[in-house]
Amino acid sequence: MVNLVEYVVHHEDVLRAQPNWQARELPADLGDDLWSKVSMPARRTFRNAKGGVRFIRTDGSRGALVASEGEPFVTVTGSALELLMLAFGRSKADVTVDGDADAVDHFRTHYL
Repeated sequence: MVNLVEYVVHHEDVLRAQPNWQARELPADLGDDLWSKVSMPARRTFRNAKGGVRFIRTDGSRGALVASEGEPFVTVTGSALELLMLAFGRSKADVTVDGDADAVDHFRTHYL
């Protein structure tokens, strides 16, 4: 489990470096394992975010976490894999960002 996240993130880095890459679906149990590891890197990555950042998982057992407190909030929605990639600072994450227009623009400029 310790190396799982590292292997997955680096594997995805290689895939996403290719032209025309597409997000892929993972087995539910792997998604659950990855989701259980999202909170720490998400809090570290977004600790200095302007406003709050909330993650909402759209696959598997679903779930939500607050990566950063503040106002206005942006809500980032995606699969466990895509949220993990974003939490590790990967800008090619296939996620949806909603919220206050200025906050969303700022988030996109700095993180996507």
